[in-house]
Amino acid sequence: MPVDFDGSADFIQFADNAIYDDLTLKSLFYRTTIDGNGSASSTYLLWKTPAAAVTGWSNYYNATNDRFEFLQTASGDDGLWHTTNSSATVGNTYSVGISMDKGNINNDGIVYLDGVADTTELSGATGAFETDAGDGLYVGKAAGGTNVGFYEGPIFDIHIANVIWTAEEFASLHASNAPGLWMRGLIFYAPMNGAAGLQEFDGQALGAANKVIDIVSGILGTPTSNPLGVADTVLAV
Repeated sequence: MPVDFDGSADFIQFADNAIYDDLTLKSLFYRTTIDGNGSASSTYLLWKTPAAAVTGWSNYYNATNDRFEFLQTASGDDGLWHTTNSSATVGNTYSVGISMDKGNINNDGIVYLDGVADTTELSGATGAFETDAGDGLYVGKAAGGTNVGFYEGPIFDIHIANVIWTAEEFASLHASNAPGLWMRGLIFYAPMNGAAGLQEFDGQALGAANKVIDIVSGILGTPTSNPLGVADTVLAV
């Protein structure tokens, strides 16, 4: 049961927590169906950066080039990597994986699409990598500002680990069509498949009281502007 975002106003914000702040090593994975182009040419699926500082990392859908992009900010030039142009199109479901080692400024992010590495560097990072500590994880938009890029479509099965997963591990997680609770270093897993206070999740608007939970570390996500719960048509669990 994913949470479906309408591309105009709704999102979920997970609380800030030291468990996933400023990770030197991180691996990310989630599944999504792109339902439309959302509110801007770039719409954000995951955003982990303090709104005031705009430092940290973000992952978004570039509707102009039909691709997923990953940004890791740095004191000089930011690092930006993306999947192949036309690799991600409206109406299709994808798994997206990302790994990033911030231990050296020369390291590159790696983006995986449906379990296969598909990475083009648009800009290498220079200077020093910047922190994302100080705010929680936003799902479905960027934090603050006027160009927050509301994403359009369901997002679910969100994983964050504090290790670098191998290509084989990303491929295995994609192929499993199931929660990767066995994955190395897993510190955050939000299935996006439940909401407190709702007997029927499918088709129901989620309010602020309908918390979404990370079942590994217990971090709570608060819905804003009533994203919808939709029936699970992908995961077989």
